[in-house]
Amino acid sequence: MSRIPEGELDSTEAVLAYGRQVSAFNRAVRGRAGQRALRMLRDALLALPEKKLCDEVLSDGTNVCALGALCAYEHGKANNLGWAEATAEFDAVDSEGWIADYVRDRFGMAVALSRDIMWNNDQGGFSWDYENDRPIPHEQWPEERYRQMLAYVESLIIDEQPS
Repeated sequence: MSRIPEGELDSTEAVLAYGRQVSAFNRAVRGRAGQRALRMLRDALLALPEKKLCDEVLSDGTNVCALGALCAYEHGKANNLGWAEATAEFDAVDSEGWIADYVRDRFGMAVALSRDIMWNNDQGGFSWDYENDRPIPHEQWPEERYRQMLAYVESLIIDEQPS
């Protein structure tokens, strides 16, 4: 889900479009497919060999983003590959187009949910250097991004009720 800055909600259509995005996200989070995808994502984040996440790309050669972790984890499980081998195939995914569509097709995650995860991974949180009154670039805090994303994903998971 894209995050619309306050100043851009100045028309009725913009407000309605934003409402549709929020509604789609909420339906995705509450649905079975969304919950299954969130649990898979949580498992993938917990299985990362290094508890770090990159931003803006699926893989930077060393680390992966949150959705990259999901792709590598599931690809590795399906093909009995380690993390290095599983992430080596991300070039093909990146060239196919927007990752939200790939995740929808591969894992059944609604585009609204995968876009929100992407947004939170890439811009959702940031560190601020109060001494120098400037943001700290993402490259300086991949461990914090990991902690923030794991906490975010876990906050979206609805506890399973025993049958």
